Order: sequence, then structure tokens, then C-alpha cells
Amino acid sequence: MQLLDTIVNFSSVDTSPSFKVCDSIIDKQKKNNCFRTTIHQKIGAELQKHQFVIRDSISEIVYVDLLINF
Repeated sequence: MQLLDTIVNFSSVDTSPSFKVCDSIIDKQKKNNCFRTTIHQKIGAELQKHQFVIRDSISEIVYVDLLINF
């Protein structure tokens, strides 16, 4: 979750990114936590649709491009 903080500086934005499920939450920290949890669940669900085969032990960072539609 720390990498998310380097992408979105939550302390310097007027309105934090949100999902509909989080929109009714008033407390800023709880709303941020809802966003984090929801985005991780959505990314995880998309990754589970694919089968990854690893032959050797690796320690790498995976970059994922996101397309955001309104």
C-alpha cells in the first residue's frame, strides 16, 4: 500500500479518488482506507483471471497500467 502513496499524495489533493461504495463515508481516513481496500480487491480480482507460470524464483516489481473510465 505504500507505493499507492507515491502515486497519489492523499494529503495534498482536494478530493481523494473514490469508488461509489466509498462515497457515503465522511471520515477522510476511513474513505482513503475504503479506496485502498477496493482498488486492491479489484486489481487482485483481475490478476486472478490470468494464469502465471514461474519457473525460477524471482524478486521483481510488476507494473500495471490502469485505464480509468468515468
